Amino acid sequence: MYFFKRNLISTARLFLLLLFLQITITAASQDTLKVAVYNLLYYGLETSYCNNTNNNLENKETYLRKIIKHIKPSILAVNEIAASTAMCDRFLSNVMNTEGVNYYNRVSYFNVSNSEVVNMLYYDSRKLGYHSHKLLSSYVRDVNMFKLYHKSPDLSTSHDTAFIYCIVAHLKAGNTENDLYARKMMTLYAMNNLNSFNINDNILIMGDFNTKTYQEECFQNLINHSNTNIRFNDPVDQLGSWYGNSTFKKYHTQSTNVSSNDCASGGGLDDRFDFILINDNVKNDNLDVYYIPDSYGAIGQDGLRFNQSINNPSNTLVPSDVAYALLKASDHLPVSLELRVNRLPANTVTLPDNVIELTSFSYHQNQLEMEFNSLQNESLIISCHGINGQLLFQLDAEIIQGTNTVSFDNISLQKGFYLLNIQGQHGHFNRSVKLPVLGN
Repeated sequence: MYFFKRNLISTARLFLLLLFLQITITAASQDTLKVAVYNLLYYGLETSYCNNTNNNLENKETYLRKIIKHIKPSILAVNEIAASTAMCDRFLSNVMNTEGVNYYNRVSYFNVSNSEVVNMLYYDSRKLGYHSHKLLSSYVRDVNMFKLYHKSPDLSTSHDTAFIYCIVAHLKAGNTENDLYARKMMTLYAMNNLNSFNINDNILIMGDFNTKTYQEECFQNLINHSNTNIRFNDPVDQLGSWYGNSTFKKYHTQSTNVSSNDCASGGGLDDRFDFILINDNVKNDNLDVYYIPDSYGAIGQDGLRFNQSINNPSNTLVPSDVAYALLKASDHLPVSLELRVNRLPANTVTLPDNVIELTSFSYHQNQLEMEFNSLQNESLIISCHGINGQLLFQLDAEIIQGTNTVSFDNISLQKGFYLLNIQGQHGHFNRSVKLPVLGN
């Protein structure tokens, strides 16, 4: 009897030990990413109504540093940075990488639409790397898609990891018929081009959508697309007419102020303008990346301030200094969610780069010619987009180690500017360049 009890206890202990090890291994094989999006309200841009008096850049950066330190994002998408690489770099060095933090990087700069403000994406380089970019639309403003990869520990040997496509959009503001049409066309072009890429992966779309209701065509284009791989979902399933509707007060993101200073909008929090939407793969945990339920929210939004400022009544969801910073930095609230990645991060693993160099490119008499220097063989995909983001053609090319000249005949382009995106199929090269066509 004693022997039986002792073995029973030993078996129970073994079971608990195995259960503990299983839980430990499962936890160790997962990583958590916090994704955030924030409209920065003319960061670095002076206009007749937003200037150094009512939107002072140094003061704004003080508030933004406090907000970013509170959020600690793994991925941060932003709208309304002044259209220059210098301002994108300034935000990186003056806001993101401060107070001992030095691990944030940014993606490449694009502004095909020649807008006065641009989108940008920043990421934690300890966990993520930047793979490539595709322009989805440049109607009114660019809609950018940035492909990130997770730095899993076996990346250098398996060359396989989880990818996350981050689409960043800042749709046209306003309530006129022309404004609604512009928003509709921005998402229509974007979704048509996204569909043409035939991507079945983890995709997020985020930004300031400037829409007051889910019934608007710009939003319907995102959530009701016929291709289920790119159909987007609201993580909190709060679809409706958001403007001025207290039912959605927990999700309102604009405006943080009751009164306007002629730059920041007033009126208090009564609009849901800012979103992060997820596709089915992220929603259903199909490809190693999964939305963590109940992690979505507007920073500082506790649902107690309908038509009120972010710090009135007193905000207990965030520290008082963070609430004040949210009041002053912008008239939008940042929105965030968390993703679970079923892979372990590695601090030192990077994909190979500098393997291929584009040394020259030209277009003349219906012929597109490019020269490459390469350290290895590679298959290239070359796509050309018009100024409104539509895909005009896509070509394949094989290059070998050494100097390569690649030529394509019978390419008919009208006078104007185009965007060429050249991407290596094995992840060793990605570059986007402007192609001027002066006419044949």
